[in-house]
Amino acid sequence: MPYRLSWFVEKRITFLEYNGEITPKELAESEAANTRYLEQAMPELGKGLPLVHILVDTTRVSKMPTNLGQLRKIIHTNTDARVGWIVTVTPNPLLRFVSSVIVQLVGQRMRQFETLTEAVAFLQEIDETLPKLTVPGTHNSPV
Repeated sequence: MPYRLSWFVEKRITFLEYNGEITPKELAESEAANTRYLEQAMPELGKGLPLVHILVDTTRVSKMPTNLGQLRKIIHTNTDARVGWIVTVTPNPLLRFVSSVIVQLVGQRMRQFETLTEAVAFLQEIDETLPKLTVPGTHNSPV
């Protein structure tokens, strides 16, 4: 499967990992799946309670759609104020550019990092309500 979706922190951070060559159809499927995850968390959070963040890892992507018009149709604006930051991990400059344009078009808060450790450290820093976070594959050392 070209993507895997899970909770990085249950009902607080979705974790979307892409792998290999991603088609527009697969990108749309992953977007819909992530929206369902966000919807699971929303009823429990309520107004004024912690935000739900989206963590996207594209470090293993070999090819991804880059047509901005096509991407704009796939990526939807989530107007729920409880959606916090979209944090992407990619060392690829083209993917960083495309994702920054798309996120600006849909009006979401976004930060980009080259490593998962940096991305997780950012979330830990900006949201004090999160539990102590660890990065998979780093021997469970907290960030």
